[in-house]
Amino acid sequence: MKSINIEDSLVRRNRIPILIYSTDWIQLFSNHRTRSMQRIIGKLENLLAKEKDLEGELSQIEKKKKVLMSKILHLSNELNENKNNSVIEVLDKTKRQIDDINVRIPQILEELENIPFEIDKYNTILLKDTIKRAYEMINQYKQESETTQNEINKIRESLSILIQKKVDLEEDVSKIYSYLHGIMGATEMEKLDKDFLNVEKNG
Repeated sequence: MKSINIEDSLVRRNRIPILIYSTDWIQLFSNHRTRSMQRIIGKLENLLAKEKDLEGELSQIEKKKKVLMSKILHLSNELNENKNNSVIEVLDKTKRQIDDINVRIPQILEELENIPFEIDKYNTILLKDTIKRAYEMINQYKQESETTQNEINKIRESLSILIQKKVDLEEDVSKIYSYLHGIMGATEMEKLDKDFLNVEKNG
């Protein structure tokens, strides 16, 4: 099959969602994924999980930083106002924790900034694979539909022949019975019917 050329701008312009989150995509392709599609899905799932983890970590350490900042204010007050030197060690430890957080936050933000581009990249690749797979399925189903229609046509033809055979037989029965009725008369035919007609005959 030909390669699928899709510009990234088209994906953004059409606001194509993340396919593995799309109900329609899931319903149509869950049982029809190629190995290539499955690999891309795995990469997308990893990126989305990483994004969620980073957002969770960022939220957690930002809350922790607020707690630590409050702690520093309290410890600094103890040291400066109350001359409580016993808090120096804890104060230094708390400052180091904040320094670690201040290093980590930009790292998380940088990763979070880059992940959407990676998600778009693999979502676009999955879209191309999906289009290829869709046309494979369309061609396959059209072929199966044509084969099914041919079988239907054969059954219709056989049914038509059987119907015509039934009509012809009923006409022959009617002609033969009319002939006998014409030459024998109604009274005699009633006697003959009782003796010779099969019990399955109705009327």
